[in-house]
Amino acid sequence: MRDLKRDLEICDAATPGPWHLAPPKCGPDGQGVYANDLGCVCEVGDPYPRGNNHPQENMEFIAEARTGWPEAIQRALDAEAELQQAADACLDWNAKVEKLEAELVAVNATLNKLKAENEQLRNALLNIKWGFVVDDRIDQIIDNALGGGTDGPANS
Repeated sequence: MRDLKRDLEICDAATPGPWHLAPPKCGPDGQGVYANDLGCVCEVGDPYPRGNNHPQENMEFIAEARTGWPEAIQRALDAEAELQQAADACLDWNAKVEKLEAELVAVNATLNKLKAENEQLRNALLNIKWGFVVDDRIDQIIDNALGGGTDGPANS
């Protein structure tokens, strides 16, 4: 795997771009790489620095860019794909969480309704117990249904 930090150092050391080739095809007189504001930044066999021009570093940049850029681009594409997969997974989990939250609201509503019904039934049983007890067996059955003893009639 390439060292992208080193590749960036090579890029930064080279003459600033953008660059273009002239002539478009390498001919008998060679071919040069030109920067618009600096003129020729390198020619085949031109190792001499001129002003802000760094021909040796430029040649290294050109040579390294041939393999560095494709790998860097592929790594960026791979990272974007992984990021998209992670984003899609987050959306999927968010949808699941929203569904579970809606189900929880419904369960809580049902629970509250059942608690209210249970309280009504408990009060009804207490009123039956304290108002219409005819023998000890009914008293025992109601106490068991209520989960223990009671202190007296409830107000419903």
